[in-house]
Amino acid sequence: MGRYILSLFVAVVVFYNAPTATAGTATGTLGVSATVVSGSIISVGSISFGTQDAGAVNIDANAGIVVNVANGQPYTVALDGGTNPVGANRFLKDAGANTIQYNLYSDAYVTTWGINGAVSSTGSAMDQTLTVYGRIPNMGVNDGSFTDAVTVTLTY
Repeated sequence: MGRYILSLFVAVVVFYNAPTATAGTATGTLGVSATVVSGSIISVGSISFGTQDAGAVNIDANAGIVVNVANGQPYTVALDGGTNPVGANRFLKDAGANTIQYNLYSDAYVTTWGINGAVSSTGSAMDQTLTVYGRIPNMGVNDGSFTDAVTVTLTY
């Protein structure tokens, strides 16, 4: 009989202390953030005129400038004179004092993209590519590697 009472007592205690399901509500906070950039230059290509024979004329090449500006936002893209400008002209320069004059255009070799001149457009909130056309009107006669660096400025 003692065993039966002990078993009954254990069963009652286990049953009595069993957790019960209850309804309830719990709350928490979800952090949400965003960063908005209204305009940026995504990438700027390089114009390479390649290897040319001395005296070659009208050597053409082009590159793209990819911008992303907010939808409907007006913007301009300007090009400076590079590291070797003389007056209103851009020049490639070798390690010495030799130069080759070149021009940049905002369309297919018609409209010169002047020093600090700007091309205007309106943003679409998507990548937009502006093509820069380059032309060396006369290669010259000096051998060597010639370079320049033109700064691109996006204003919005």
